Amino acid sequence: MFILVLFLFLARGYIDKVLVKCRESLITCENYAKDLGVNIAVENMPNIDDFLYKDINELNKLLINLDIGMTLDVGHAGVNGFLENDMYFDSIKHVHLSDNNHDHDMHYALGEGSIDFKAVIKNFEENNYDGIYVIEVNDKESVLKSLEYLEKL
Repeated sequence: MFILVLFLFLARGYIDKVLVKCRESLITCENYAKDLGVNIAVENMPNIDDFLYKDINELNKLLINLDIGMTLDVGHAGVNGFLENDMYFDSIKHVHLSDNNHDHDMHYALGEGSIDFKAVIKNFEENNYDGIYVIEVNDKESVLKSLEYLEKL
């Protein structure tokens, strides 16, 4: 099963029209995906001016309404002020893992920033999450450090 990730951003001054078009586009993508037998999952965005769906609660409401999955980017949620225990929703089908200090989306190796991945993983396990975790860091060394970090959890 393939998961498509959609990146959504805001066109200044036209927020209402942009949100309507985003919704229409997501419905079109979801219908097309269903015809092909694949699922889509929309990723929450980092804290960058004019990006839509930085708020995981807002994104979750939209996706539940449209019956579409979410790709939760833990690093993006962290820089947008969400606590580790507030990062789980039943709509989540895919998770991107990278660390930061809750200020910039740096894609550090897990354990090199201040995100509490033990709490994140525990929260997902307690909710019987059975989707995919992807380590989304800057280089091979960071992947290896992240895997070692996860093994210690």
